[in-house]
Amino acid sequence: MRYVPNVLPLLAMAVILAVCGWIVAGAPGMAGVLLGVLALFLIAPQVPPELAMKIGHAIPLTAWQAPAPYHDLEQLARRFGLEAAPKLHAVKTEAPVVFSSGNGKRSAVALSAAACSILSERELRAVLAHEIAHIAADDIGLMRVADILGRITSFVATFGLLTALFGGLVLPAGAMSSGVVWFLALAPTSATLLQLALMRRREYAADEESVRITHDPVALAYALQKIERASRWTLKRMLGDAGGVELPTALRTHPHTKDRIERLMRLSGAMVQSGRTISGARK
Repeated sequence: MRYVPNVLPLLAMAVILAVCGWIVAGAPGMAGVLLGVLALFLIAPQVPPELAMKIGHAIPLTAWQAPAPYHDLEQLARRFGLEAAPKLHAVKTEAPVVFSSGNGKRSAVALSAAACSILSERELRAVLAHEIAHIAADDIGLMRVADILGRITSFVATFGLLTALFGGLVLPAGAMSSGVVWFLALAPTSATLLQLALMRRREYAADEESVRITHDPVALAYALQKIERASRWTLKRMLGDAGGVELPTALRTHPHTKDRIERLMRLSGAMVQSGRTISGARK
């Protein structure tokens, strides 16, 4: 975890979970939760990327099968300072999917055929740079910790509410007050909103890091636009009109594509004014 602002939402989630632990089991419950959170920070980021690829039904690709993406991954990995280039995988889906797992020492990136077919070589390179930015910043481990914290918070809070409902819980300070009940009821939602906010923050940061390395914000903007359109078409075909429903920003894992594109185009304008060119990223 390189940046303190990224850890703050996790700390807020840990505090919510610790309070839930105290409500359910007093001081021992809080201590147990805090020890569990510490172990989570140490263990969760170490999950091997091959496991994530297996869960995502992605199969390994050789350099012979995908020479251009492999070349780009190796070049980008060096520029981002990774110890080893990510292993390339293919995922079978009709949607334009690109995802990554791992850290600077050991990582993997998965692409769908749909993503490769709709993106130009330049756009695909920008998307790969975005994924490697996540890897270089340890975002995958960060998100995994946030996800587990949210799940544990939901379990502990639900257990506390059920116990209170059936009258079997005795708090250190006496009977459960309405304020405590409301805290337990809102804890899972609060943790989820913190997790989603962190995910959106990291998407913006990965966009910026990608541009810093490739010097090509326009390619990433075009890629995001194409992926958004193709994803919407796929969802509408599968779900009908429900596939086009827009979620509020607070409930999204990613920022709105329009907002990301606007930020990228502002970066492009700033780069033009400073004299930096796309060709500089291709050398």
